[in-house]
Amino acid sequence: MRSLISVTICIFLLSFGVLAQDSDAKAQQILTQARAAIATEAQLKLLQSLSINYTASRTIGTTHFESDIEYDILLPDKFRRRESRQPFTTVTVMQDENAFTYSVPNPASGGDALRENSGDPQAQARRRADFTRVLLGLLLRTPSEMPVEYSYAGEYKEPDGVADLIDVKGKDGFAARLYIDRSSHRLLALSYQGKQLSQAVRTMARMAGNTPPPRPAQDEKKLTQEQLAQRQVERWTEMEKRRKQFEEALAQAPEVEYRWSFSEYKNVKGINLPHHVTKSEAGHDYEEWEISNFRINPKFAPATFGPKGK
Repeated sequence: MRSLISVTICIFLLSFGVLAQDSDAKAQQILTQARAAIATEAQLKLLQSLSINYTASRTIGTTHFESDIEYDILLPDKFRRRESRQPFTTVTVMQDENAFTYSVPNPASGGDALRENSGDPQAQARRRADFTRVLLGLLLRTPSEMPVEYSYAGEYKEPDGVADLIDVKGKDGFAARLYIDRSSHRLLALSYQGKQLSQAVRTMARMAGNTPPPRPAQDEKKLTQEQLAQRQVERWTEMEKRRKQFEEALAQAPEVEYRWSFSEYKNVKGINLPHHVTKSEAGHDYEEWEISNFRINPKFAPATFGPKGK
């Protein structure tokens, strides 16, 4: 009897292994077709860098605002995201496994001096995952520091056809699902599970309503160097406190589905790239990208991907 059970288990494990291999092979076949829909293999090999300019329109609660954003990508693993919105221009850089953010006051704002963001591990992981999703969405590849496994997950009936589903899994819990159109082989959407950012933002807004407003900056010309230094320490302390509160609020938020939808593909020097991206959280659209310009193989200065590159 034990021998029969052992044989049955072995057959099941072997069958499972074969199915897994078939799933991986089918995923690779679909990805090969999808990458060919982006560009030829030769063109993709020649692609060393990419720069993207777009306007992001966001709605958070009842607040709507727009930002001008630039992505610089140096393959295989360097990224820079530069967002201009009053009163700061905020830059996030990922180099290898290190991600960091800093903000510079815009000339007209008269804001604070350079501000370094926290190296909180959860925030670091979110930045790395976000850059990985951008690269997946544009080129169906990941940074070299984020090796992933692909597996076939079935099909999804779209209004205009059928999409094949590819699951993507990597280290640090990275996971995403790709929706690839069966006829055009183009990426239609990318989805993933994540903490509900909008709830954390609402929690922070409620907390801010109970916090005294910051002291005005217009009297700083009258302060001594010691007083200015003390005020800067107070600002940094308050910023770190708010970051910690945000991470705590985010940890309490529920898991929801995020989806990025890609459309308006256009040929840019032989490479087919989406020019419109819509992001949704739990089924509600909250951000749109109108991409105005792609630059293929731009040259970047060495400081571009440094801690304080401009």
